[in-house]
Amino acid sequence: MSSRTLSAILLAVTLFLARSATAMTVTITADKADVMVGSKVVATVTKGQSFVVSQQRDVWYGIHIQQGDKVLFGWIHSRNCEVQKATTKAGEDPAEAEAEKEFAKRKAQADKLVAEGKWDEAVALFDKFPSQYWKTKAGKKAMQYGGELDSKRRANPEAVEAGAEREFQKRKAEADKLLAAGKLDEAIRVMEGFPASYENSKWFQEAKNYVLELNKKAHVDMAEFEKAVLVALDAGKPDDALAALKALEEKNPAGKATYLKFARAFIERHQKAAANPNAPVSSDDGAADVYAEEADFAKQLSRILNFRGPEGITTYTTIVRNGNVISQVQATLPKPEEQILIGEQLTHAFPWSPNVRYYLAKLYARTGDTDKAVQRYADVRQLDRGVSILTLDSFIEAARVLSRAKRHPEAVGLLKQALARKADDFIALATMGRAHLAAGSKAEAVAAFEKSLKINPNQPEVTRLLAEAKGQKYTEPPLAKLQSAELFKQVEESCVVITATNSSGSGYVISADGMVATNFHVIAPGGKLGVRFRRKGEFVTIPDVQLVLADPVSDIAILKVDARAFPLKPLPLGTAKDVVPGEDIVVIGNPGMAGQILDYTITKGIISNRDREINKIHFFQTDAAVNPGNSGGPLFNMSGQVIGMVTLGTHGMQGTGFALHIDQVKAHFPNCFPDME
Repeated sequence: MSSRTLSAILLAVTLFLARSATAMTVTITADKADVMVGSKVVATVTKGQSFVVSQQRDVWYGIHIQQGDKVLFGWIHSRNCEVQKATTKAGEDPAEAEAEKEFAKRKAQADKLVAEGKWDEAVALFDKFPSQYWKTKAGKKAMQYGGELDSKRRANPEAVEAGAEREFQKRKAEADKLLAAGKLDEAIRVMEGFPASYENSKWFQEAKNYVLELNKKAHVDMAEFEKAVLVALDAGKPDDALAALKALEEKNPAGKATYLKFARAFIERHQKAAANPNAPVSSDDGAADVYAEEADFAKQLSRILNFRGPEGITTYTTIVRNGNVISQVQATLPKPEEQILIGEQLTHAFPWSPNVRYYLAKLYARTGDTDKAVQRYADVRQLDRGVSILTLDSFIEAARVLSRAKRHPEAVGLLKQALARKADDFIALATMGRAHLAAGSKAEAVAAFEKSLKINPNQPEVTRLLAEAKGQKYTEPPLAKLQSAELFKQVEESCVVITATNSSGSGYVISADGMVATNFHVIAPGGKLGVRFRRKGEFVTIPDVQLVLADPVSDIAILKVDARAFPLKPLPLGTAKDVVPGEDIVVIGNPGMAGQILDYTITKGIISNRDREINKIHFFQTDAAVNPGNSGGPLFNMSGQVIGMVTLGTHGMQGTGFALHIDQVKAHFPNCFPDME
């Protein structure tokens, strides 16, 4: 199951676009018409509605639509509307005078509310400015003034806190009333609707905490039922699980229709799997997840992915595109403690999901809570039940967490269970070797490493550890300077094409475990992720991709594919420390855009500058050709070592491209392999 990322369009950006509207309006003539952004429908409008046109592209008109407290931008086709160009002067149209009067009235009310510290109520006055006046000059002034008030409110922490507290108390009172009436699901929805505009206030977190409490109440009645289902499946009695479900369905518990639907899907999926025990394990980590095809599930799961940045950096600037306007927006990296709270909430919202537990376990491991991480990995196995790679991976990941905590016997115990499932798993064997070596059991480590290397010899780190376990001095193989053609032949099969729903880019294999590095901006559009590589002239596509780590500050993403089903050879990673200006380099990537990729293109150049610092991030500057689609690809020295990751091309400056130092990618390895220091 591919991971998704979310991008937000700020209201301020939308307001800016609205202020630049042309003197043209459209009136909808079709009964219903879709408003589009790319291939996505963002809204549906109906006959008779009128909108100000802010942009025009051929037969498409760009318009803004108010939906609740948001203003959405999209495109509508000319066949669905009639165009009117403004011919009247200000003051001649009766609507102008009415709109001006409405604006003056609301401005006076807003100014009074601001004086009383009621910023949120003042902003709401302009968020709800009558839509029939949007196309007037006063309507534009209202949108602009509302935006200015919102900016001032956000810049005033006391006002934000006060507004958030009022909103919290209002929603909690409503939720408590619903709770007293036995309408628990409705109470949860009220609190889940707490406005995101207050996300920096303490009351936003209080609202999340209360949602968690309500979800626990909603879930507590089901705990015994879930236990009975899992016990029955463990005993190989799926019919007993179905009987328990049928008994619950006959009671027809209020508000549990969706819960029962997914409970049935879970039981039937594992009943089918149990009837075919020799079926191959799926490389899709969503194969056992009954929520995998639910759009909201992917959105919620993205909230607990491993987002992080360089040490000490908590915010970053991201690019937001709206029509032809590109804006820079400040975003905040999520705190793992807050993500854990969300993850625990999601265990109640998606009780049959192994993926929620898998990513939650990673968050517990990141915060150093070994026991909770190990428990959540155990929950993964109980829900996945060997259908997908998550079962095997959860044994290995839990063992790595235990090894880091120096609980080596427990780690070895879990790895023995993993190898009982798959005796020739080179990843489990390599992890076993690490655990034995860390515990001082060198003979056992040697045996595990040798077995792993026999299965997959393309593990340079395991080769080094084997030498250490044998007490031998390990020396890196000597590096020879290569010609471009030799270098390309040597590394070609380790360079990959990365595809997302609306973008494509390049990447490269960094670990035999199936880890692949690329740029964050390549995968940021979200949707279905894919990795494609070339083997003996044939293309192989891996459709099932996990997002292991995202660093939007440094523009790094580390992905994972099933290296058991798709064996991969990692590239040798060098360092930026030894690079000098004028050094020859080679770039391999896939320039072009989605659908028109010139894959496996090699270009040669030099290091024009070894250390350009942009926003505190260190880059190589190179004259090698860098184009859209090269992003995330490797930059090699002439010995075939990756010393950088191509990140930026430049417009208007031919022969200038930039690549991250590989050391910044390597700095994240301990966050991807929990047993590494």
